[in-house]
Amino acid sequence: MPDSEITIGADLTERALTRTEFCYVEGISKATYYKLRRLGLGPRESTISLPGIKLARITPADRAEWHRKLEEARASEAAELEAARAHAQRVAAAKLAAASPAHVSRRPAPCSGAGNADESGNASLHCRNSNRQASPPR
Repeated sequence: MPDSEITIGADLTERALTRTEFCYVEGISKATYYKLRRLGLGPRESTISLPGIKLARITPADRAEWHRKLEEARASEAAELEAARAHAQRVAAAKLAAASPAHVSRRPAPCSGAGNADESGNASLHCRNSNRQASPPR
């Protein structure tokens, strides 16, 4: 029976479905169905073997399990996307902080004594001023 001639009965979701019926009920193409199967995301199929013929059917329980599996995949994908978004936000914040004029990398180095003299042997103004004792608060 061609796809265009499928008749839908009230019991279609309550009985085992063929692949064509399953695709129709789920609103997916057969190509999508087989792609999902290759990716390990397709529904479990029950095979009915008769002499000279094998029939594949998807039971209501298998269909419900397939929906649960897709929901789990969606939830884990959403969690991964949220983690990636949060990481990107942290990276952007770090770049902004590093570009700030108040960033620690832009502060003058502390004076350590002998290593802070210029070519003439004089200590730099910054180091002489930083070596002074702070006056006690009044």
